[in-house]
Amino acid sequence: MIRGKILRDTNSGPGVVVVDGVQKIFTLEDHWKSEIPAKVGAVVEVELTAEGGMVSVRAVDETVIAKEQAQKAIELAGEQGKKIAALAGSHGKVYAGVLVAKVGLPTLVAVGGLAISWLFLAALNIQVSSDNKASMTFFDILKIVNNSAGMDGFRGVEHLSSGFYGFLMLVALLAPIAPHFHDNKFLKLSYCLPLTFMIAIGLGIYWSIKSSMKDMGQTASAFGGSQASEMAQQMMASMMEMAMKAISVGFGTYIALAIAVYLASIGVKKFLVANA
Repeated sequence: MIRGKILRDTNSGPGVVVVDGVQKIFTLEDHWKSEIPAKVGAVVEVELTAEGGMVSVRAVDETVIAKEQAQKAIELAGEQGKKIAALAGSHGKVYAGVLVAKVGLPTLVAVGGLAISWLFLAALNIQVSSDNKASMTFFDILKIVNNSAGMDGFRGVEHLSSGFYGFLMLVALLAPIAPHFHDNKFLKLSYCLPLTFMIAIGLGIYWSIKSSMKDMGQTASAFGGSQASEMAQQMMASMMEMAMKAISVGFGTYIALAIAVYLASIGVKKFLVANA
C-alpha cells in the first residue's frame, strides 16, 4: 500500500488519484473499497500490481492522518531540539573555555566553593534541645537579618526572603570575576569583597544584639531606675550566655572564611603589583 490523493471523484465517471506524481484512473465499482464516498483532496491508500496497474483504493481515516502528522511534528521537534542542544553544548564549551582563560581556574573554583559554602553548608549549629539540633546556612542568616526575625526566625527561615542582603551576597560572590573584564587597578580590590561582606554581616549582628541590650536597659531604667536597668542588663547577659552556649560555628563558616581570605590575598597582591 502506498499513499495517494484524489484529484477527481467518481460522481461523474472514473476517478483520478495521484500516486508519487503519477495520475491513475480508478472506478467506484472496481477499485473503491471504502464505505464512504471518494472526495476530492482526500488522502487514500492505493494498492498497485507489480506492473503499476490499479488494484484497490481505500480512504485513510482522518484520525490516522492526524496521529501521523503529530508524530512527524514530534520527531521534527526532537531533531531540532537535538540540534539546538548540540549547538548550545558547543557554544557552552567555548564560553566556558573563554571564561577559564579570562578569569583563571583557581579563581573560578574558589568562587564556586564559596557559593556552595554560603548556600548549602551549615554556618551555625543550634542545639534546640538535648536531642534536637538545627543548622543554618549563611544564606539563611541573611534571610533572618533581612526580616529582623531574631534567632527564633530559624524555625521558619525557608519562608523568609533574603531581600537586599541576597542581592549583596550575589554581588560579593561575583566580585572576584569583575577585575578580569575591566582594566582598573582599584577594581582588583573587589577580590576582598566576599571577606568584607562576611565581616560586615557578623559585625552587624553583633551591634544589633548590643543595641537591643542597651535599649532594654534604658527602658528598664525609665520605669524602675538604675537598679531595674542593672537587673535587666544582667538578665539579658544571662540570656545571651545561654544562647551562645546553644550556638556553635558550623563547618561552612570555616570553609567560607578560608576561601574569602584566599581571594582577598589574591586581590591585595594584584592591587600592589598594579601600583608597583
